[in-house]
Amino acid sequence: MVRSRQRERQLARARWERQQARRSAQARKRRTASLVVGGIVALLAAAALVWLVVHLVNAEDAREDEQVVPSSDVTPSSEGSATTAPSSSATESSS
Repeated sequence: MVRSRQRERQLARARWERQQARRSAQARKRRTASLVVGGIVALLAAAALVWLVVHLVNAEDAREDEQVVPSSDVTPSSEGSATTAPSSSATESSS
């Protein structure tokens, strides 16, 4: 009878050790997967941030390029708009 109890304890200990090994392997896999997913999310967030900054800078540059300062000699007319682009001859004479 003592031998059967001792054998049961040995089997129980072996089963517990196998379970612990399996649980630690699963935990290691979960940690690895979490790190990989976290890294991918961080890279996507960084890429989105870079895209946003570049987009905003380009939009600001485009707005600055579109703004035309009207000169004082331009008078509004009923046919066209009040702002006109300077002619090429005026640009050449100022350079």
